[in-house]
Amino acid sequence: EALTGKHFVHGQLIALCVVLVGAWQGQDVKPIIEFVRAVGLDCSLEAVGTTREELHRVLTTMGDFVLSDFEATKLLPGIFHFKGNVPPEEATALLDMAEAAFV
Repeated sequence: EALTGKHFVHGQLIALCVVLVGAWQGQDVKPIIEFVRAVGLDCSLEAVGTTREELHRVLTTMGDFVLSDFEATKLLPGIFHFKGNVPPEEATALLDMAEAAFV
């Protein structure tokens, strides 16, 4: 929301991000994708209200964001604190996977 100025339905965006970040961490996200589909939650980029370009920008700058103003965000340390930004080519691969999962 900080990057795009948009507001999102929490559950859809969180489910999509759990899949993206889980895959980036090397986790098997297939069970998560299957669960999200089974409960009928549409996590396609269109349904979430974002674009591939916006998500690519978020993934490739999230590490900077979480470290930029720790006092303001009060975020608990997580994957982006430790690994930093997702490299552009990895962000592209993650988005390819997510788009295929949630068509």
